[in-house]
Amino acid sequence: MTLLKHIITYLYYLFIPRSYSQLGEDLVILNHLEWLGKNIKLPGFYVDIGAFHPLDGSNTYKLYRNGSSGVVIDVGSQKKFLFKLFRPRDTFIDAAVVPDTFSEKHILFNIDGYGSTTDSVAGYGIGEIQTTSVQKTQKVKALQISELMEFSFSSKYAQDASWPVINIDIEGLDEEVIKSINFDNYPFDVVCLEVFPHDIWDKINEYLSSSVNSMMIEAGYSLQSVCGPTLIYLQKNSHHKQ
Repeated sequence: MTLLKHIITYLYYLFIPRSYSQLGEDLVILNHLEWLGKNIKLPGFYVDIGAFHPLDGSNTYKLYRNGSSGVVIDVGSQKKFLFKLFRPRDTFIDAAVVPDTFSEKHILFNIDGYGSTTDSVAGYGIGEIQTTSVQKTQKVKALQISELMEFSFSSKYAQDASWPVINIDIEGLDEEVIKSINFDNYPFDVVCLEVFPHDIWDKINEYLSSSVNSMMIEAGYSLQSVCGPTLIYLQKNSHHKQ
C-alpha cells in the first residue's frame, strides 16, 4: 500500500466512523450477511424496534448509509424529528411496541425528555430497577408486534429488498415481543435481540437455557455472535455457500 493510500485510509477512518453501534454490532451484521451469501451492496430492509437515535449507537444507520431503508420505531416527537431529518428514507413510527398478549391501545411509558437507555413501558425495563435521571410517565400509543410485522413487510422497502434484518432493543420487553413473531411468515435473515440483564455477568449463560433461545432454535435460527448485551442470530436456511 502506498503512502497516499495510507493517508487516505487514515482520513477515512478519522472522519467516517467504521461503526455507529455501541459495540460494533452494525459491522457484525454486515459481516454475517456477507457470510450468508447476501450482497450488502444491494438495498436491504430492516425493522429497528427501539431505534432511539438515527446515528449515535444505532445498529441500522450503517445499513442506511449503504443504501438500505426500513421501518424504525420509538417513542417521542424529538426522535421522530431527528429521524425524518437524518434518515428521510425510513418510516418512523411513534409508538411503544408490545407483545400480542397486550390488548391496550395506549400504555404508560417512562421517558426522560428526548429519552435515554432507561426508556421503557411502565413496569418493565432497567428504569424500574435503577435510573440516574428523572423520568416522566405518560400514555403513548401501543403497537402489537404482529401489527408492526404486517405493516413492515407490506411496505415499499420490503418488496424488493435483498435481505431483511430486525433489531430489538426495548429495555425489558424484548424477549416477550420476540415470542410473538411468526418467523415462518416473517423470515428475517438476521435477528438482533438485546438481553435484559439483572446480573450482567451471568446473563448469557442464563439466556442460553431460556425458552426464547429454544424458540429461536426451533424457528431455524442459530446464535452466531454476542456483542455486549446484543445477541445476533442467523437464519440457517438463508445460508448460500459461495
